[in-house]
Amino acid sequence: MEGLIRPGPDPGNWASRAGLTALGIVPTGPAEMSIYKQAHYAQPTTHLVRYVWRTDGFASANAGYNGGEMLTRPLLFSGVNWS
Repeated sequence: MEGLIRPGPDPGNWASRAGLTALGIVPTGPAEMSIYKQAHYAQPTTHLVRYVWRTDGFASANAGYNGGEMLTRPLLFSGVNWS
Protein backbone atom coordinates (compact mmCIF):
# COMPACT_ATOMS: atom_id res chain seq x y z
CA MET A 1 0.00 0.00 0.00
CA GLU A 2 3.07 2.30 0.10
CA GLY A 3 4.88 3.55 -2.98
CA LEU A 4 8.61 3.18 -3.56
CA ILE A 5 8.66 6.77 -4.84
CA ARG A 6 6.09 8.99 -3.17
CA PRO A 7 4.56 12.15 -4.69
CA GLY A 8 6.03 14.55 -2.12
CA PRO A 9 4.82 18.13 -1.55
CA ASP A 10 4.54 19.12 -5.25
CA PRO A 11 0.78 19.37 -6.01
CA GLY A 12 1.45 18.46 -9.66
CA ASN A 13 2.52 14.99 -8.59
CA TRP A 14 -0.81 14.23 -6.92
CA ALA A 15 -2.67 14.03 -10.26
CA SER A 16 -3.94 10.77 -11.68
CA ARG A 17 -1.10 8.58 -13.02
CA ALA A 18 1.60 11.07 -11.99
CA GLY A 19 3.55 8.35 -10.18
CA LEU A 20 3.72 5.76 -12.95
CA THR A 21 7.13 4.49 -13.96
CA ALA A 22 8.29 3.97 -17.53
CA LEU A 23 10.14 0.73 -18.42
CA GLY A 24 10.78 -0.40 -14.85
CA ILE A 25 14.37 -0.59 -13.58
CA VAL A 26 16.89 0.06 -16.36
CA PRO A 27 20.67 -0.51 -16.22
CA THR A 28 22.18 2.89 -17.11
CA GLY A 29 25.86 2.29 -16.36
CA PRO A 30 28.27 -0.31 -15.03
CA ALA A 31 27.51 0.66 -11.41
CA GLU A 32 24.04 2.22 -11.58
CA MET A 33 20.42 1.52 -12.42
CA SER A 34 17.62 4.01 -13.03
CA ILE A 35 13.87 4.38 -12.83
CA TYR A 36 12.08 6.96 -14.97
CA LYS A 37 8.85 8.30 -13.42
CA GLN A 38 6.04 10.33 -14.96
CA ALA A 39 5.56 13.69 -13.22
CA HIS A 40 2.70 16.19 -13.68
CA TYR A 41 0.63 13.79 -15.79
CA ALA A 42 -1.85 15.50 -18.22
CA GLN A 43 -0.55 18.96 -17.28
CA PRO A 44 1.40 21.47 -19.41
CA THR A 45 4.43 20.82 -17.17
CA THR A 46 4.49 17.02 -17.74
CA HIS A 47 7.96 15.47 -17.71
CA LEU A 48 9.94 12.38 -16.76
CA VAL A 49 12.10 12.31 -13.64
CA ARG A 50 15.09 9.99 -13.38
CA TYR A 51 15.94 8.29 -10.07
CA VAL A 52 19.34 6.56 -9.83
CA TRP A 53 20.51 3.75 -7.56
CA ARG A 54 23.92 2.12 -7.19
CA THR A 55 23.85 -1.52 -8.27
CA ASP A 56 25.58 -2.48 -5.01
CA GLY A 57 23.22 -0.37 -2.90
CA PHE A 58 19.79 -1.71 -3.76
CA ALA A 59 17.98 -4.09 -1.44
CA SER A 60 14.34 -4.77 -0.79
CA ALA A 61 12.13 -6.35 1.84
CA ASN A 62 8.38 -6.63 1.45
CA ALA A 63 5.61 -7.24 3.96
CA GLY A 64 1.87 -6.83 4.05
CA TYR A 65 0.35 -3.46 4.89
CA ASN A 66 -0.05 -4.47 8.54
CA GLY A 67 3.68 -5.15 8.92
CA GLY A 68 5.90 -8.16 9.18
CA GLU A 69 9.30 -9.39 10.26
CA MET A 70 12.66 -9.88 8.61
CA LEU A 71 15.54 -11.94 9.97
CA THR A 72 19.09 -11.49 8.64
CA ARG A 73 22.52 -12.73 9.44
CA PRO A 74 24.55 -10.26 11.54
CA LEU A 75 25.80 -7.30 9.51
CA LEU A 76 29.45 -6.42 10.16
CA PHE A 77 30.90 -3.04 9.16
CA SER A 78 34.41 -1.69 9.26
CA GLY A 79 35.74 1.78 8.66
CA VAL A 80 35.29 5.23 10.12
CA ASN A 81 32.09 6.38 11.81
CA TRP A 82 31.51 9.95 10.56
CA SER A 83 28.42 10.65 12.65
